[in-house]
Amino acid sequence: MKLSTKILLDRVIARPLATLVNVLVWPLGKILNRDHAADPDKVKNIVVLKFIGMGSILRSTPMLKALKSKYPGSRLHFITRSSNKQLLKRLETIDQPMYVEDSNLLLLFMYTIKTLVQCWIIRVDLFFDLEVYSGFSTLLATASLARNRYGFYRFSAMFRMQLHTHLVYFNDSKNIAEIYMQLAAACNAWSDDFKLVEPAISDKEVHELEEFIDQPIGELTDNAVIINPNASELMYERRWPLSYFAALVNHLTENSKLTFYIVGNKQERDYCNMLVNVLSREAQSKTTNTAGGISFGAALALIKRAKLMITNDSGLYHLSLSMGTPTLSLWGPVSPTHYANYHYCINEFAYNEFTYCSPCVHRVDRPPCAGNNICMKSIKPSTVYSKACNLLKIPQLENEPELNAAYYSEYDPKVDITVMRPDNKLIKY
Repeated sequence: MKLSTKILLDRVIARPLATLVNVLVWPLGKILNRDHAADPDKVKNIVVLKFIGMGSILRSTPMLKALKSKYPGSRLHFITRSSNKQLLKRLETIDQPMYVEDSNLLLLFMYTIKTLVQCWIIRVDLFFDLEVYSGFSTLLATASLARNRYGFYRFSAMFRMQLHTHLVYFNDSKNIAEIYMQLAAACNAWSDDFKLVEPAISDKEVHELEEFIDQPIGELTDNAVIINPNASELMYERRWPLSYFAALVNHLTENSKLTFYIVGNKQERDYCNMLVNVLSREAQSKTTNTAGGISFGAALALIKRAKLMITNDSGLYHLSLSMGTPTLSLWGPVSPTHYANYHYCINEFAYNEFTYCSPCVHRVDRPPCAGNNICMKSIKPSTVYSKACNLLKIPQLENEPELNAAYYSEYDPKVDITVMRPDNKLIKY
């Protein structure tokens, strides 16, 4: 199912159902009068739920470490989509992953029942719902019969008021890692350690990478630069224009011995090839498109040993930082104040805070720009080039007009972001 379909189903089915269940749960809770104590000796099984966002899962790992420290005798279970399996199996803080397959309604129903049965068998003590607006996650947390159910609330998520036993205000002006930690603080599990958990990489995956690049992995560190031009379906408007990436890579090849590796999954390979096709001949000779050509683990091994990662806001950004790779990230529809990682890493970002409609991700279903992502187009290639050279510790070439040619041809700050007209017709996207 497409993400837009899932959101629609959540709003027309799950949220109204959650509102109805509220009427039943409140009096039932009063009658049962369950013990909500969260003392370490009373907590044996903890469940954390986060369906969407590989980056969000990684940013929750400081919270997971805090829970493990507070409850050393407990087992930590994590519920997420099956598409996140490659990440979860690499995180040492998680004792037992639980996967929900949501590619169609039948599988979603079957896996939901399976997950609930698992929760009933282990008798969940603490359930942490990291989704903010999801009626489905709220119902799943309630049906798990956990003694304590922790979740976030905003005015637009009032349907969960009686279904979670502990609610924490979701303040999106704060950094996401701190927001997640605040939820752990609801059971006195706060920690000042915000370092991300690094995903494990096997020797087999390292060997796979060496065969793909045809050189020992130890030789990569001095000259490898990773380029990630992709973004997930959450919002494709997070992508910096390919012409900007091309100008950047072309310019970086002129005075250095750098080699470039474009990363992405199998579905993103064609988009990555579009970038390769607009590079200069010299840049093409130094660039390899790995998207879909290596496994997830081999891609992690590549990122871990790179000299620099240049990326849009995406899950790979957080993966790069978790492994200590110097990272230059590009932001537009999402505010770096809310989602960038400021803890324990070499991290530089480019962001134009003066674009009127930015940030918009997590606040609207469809971007006001209708795909003309001026927030990303407003980031000049020369700005990114300068930051990249500083991180790479290489001299900068003075050739700003050529470097910014794509910017001057594509960027127009006068885009119309009016989404509703007097005739009540929405602009077509």
